[in-house]
Amino acid sequence: MMRSCPACGTANGESDDFCGNCGNYLGWSSEPVRPGRAREPEPVPEPAPESTPKPESVLEPAREPGGIPAGMSAPESVPEPAPEPTANPAVNPAVNPAAQAEAPAPEAAPAPGPPARPEVPA
Repeated sequence: MMRSCPACGTANGESDDFCGNCGNYLGWSSEPVRPGRAREPEPVPEPAPESTPKPESVLEPAREPGGIPAGMSAPESVPEPAPEPTANPAVNPAVNPAAQAEAPAPEAAPAPGPPARPEVPA
């Protein structure tokens, strides 16, 4: 037995909770679908194209002989930012040379020995 959608009339399975066509909740209605006459969804009319008036002409401000629009002045020249000093890797001002001389040199790590050989059973 099939259930019809109360919104669009589409036949749906007895165990369906929502219409497979429009998604409407089928509720607890158990109204059987009349075979052969499922209601077709109403066609949605296409919206009429909007008539957009085309601009007659695009107005641009009158330009003075220098190529700048009338009523506007040329932008002031912006000075280049001063280059930032780059740190010399040989000289590190944050380290006190006297403190560096007093600090002991780090010990070198011991060299690794030969790799261990796994024992092979005889």
